[in-house]
Amino acid sequence: MRVLVAPDKFKGTLTAAEVCRHLRAGILAAHPGAEVISHPLADGGEGTLDVLLSALGGERVVLDATGPLGEARRPEVGKLPDGAIVIESARVCGLELVPRPARNPMRTTTYGLGTLLRAVEAWEPTAIVVGLGGSATVDGGLGAARALGFHLVGEGGRTLDGCGADLANLRAIEPPPHGGNRRASRLTVLCDVDNPMVGADGAAEIFAAQKGASPLEVAALSRGLRNVASILERDLGVAVAALPGGGAAGGLGAMLRACRGGHLEPGPGAMADWTDLDRRLAGADLVVTGEGAFDASADRGKVVREVIRRAGCRGVPVVVVCGRWDGSEVPEGVKVIAGGDGVDEEILRAVGRSVL
Repeated sequence: MRVLVAPDKFKGTLTAAEVCRHLRAGILAAHPGAEVISHPLADGGEGTLDVLLSALGGERVVLDATGPLGEARRPEVGKLPDGAIVIESARVCGLELVPRPARNPMRTTTYGLGTLLRAVEAWEPTAIVVGLGGSATVDGGLGAARALGFHLVGEGGRTLDGCGADLANLRAIEPPPHGGNRRASRLTVLCDVDNPMVGADGAAEIFAAQKGASPLEVAALSRGLRNVASILERDLGVAVAALPGGGAAGGLGAMLRACRGGHLEPGPGAMADWTDLDRRLAGADLVVTGEGAFDASADRGKVVREVIRRAGCRGVPVVVVCGRWDGSEVPEGVKVIAGGDGVDEEILRAVGRSVL
């Protein structure tokens, strides 16, 4: 029996590699003769850098930047063997970097992400990959744009800082002078969701509350994102309002498209391709995947649904391990095991012992 263990992280609890290790230990404890292959995955959010470096090799480089509240940070970026650079947004503007009492997307900013992008562009890499997901921000990418040299013009010509509270105050966005709007390296933006920047499924409506916004602030951020989308189309000539994935990281996906010509891709599919998941699936008798919460949002660009889809094409049965499951429908051949809130090492090992 060959078992492929291919989970995402359990957010805030365990990394994908840790999930693999504990499930593998449980499976082998019950079935010592099984061949268990670990294949950690990510959706473009937290863990993206670790998964790609583990699968493809490369090195880590520490850079200076600022975090979501302007505090000093020293995040890592990855240099892959082919010369590409990987940036994980969660390491510089992630929700886990902000203490719960301070979470407020009216104040948080993606400025640090723009700082990292500008720094690595100077290296003239073959390509740049930016993973979105897990952000503390709903600033429409204004902070990143300012760090990249764009002038954010507010009422009366004043310069805006680039946080969520500035969205509605933006009156114009001006590219950097003297050719500073560089696009020499191909930029791939991995989106962990396919939500657009604005609309009923937009960045503010769906994600702002979980980042600390009150109902009134959600409404204000929504109006502000509509304003930014309109200005980006007018001033930069790029329509981003309805762009799938444009709402990732609070609208950062849309801004990277407008400011850098970024190519937005669903993160789970791209990560599956880059880590050669299909080759591993071809020889598997069973796939065990999972993430912290398996619910309706998993249909909007999450790892578990991508693994289910690819395994289904090959007739490989799937076990989904999760903390919580909302009972949403799963295809034939898929079994869901929900361990409840607070899934830990012992629960995963116990689940591993029961999957075969």
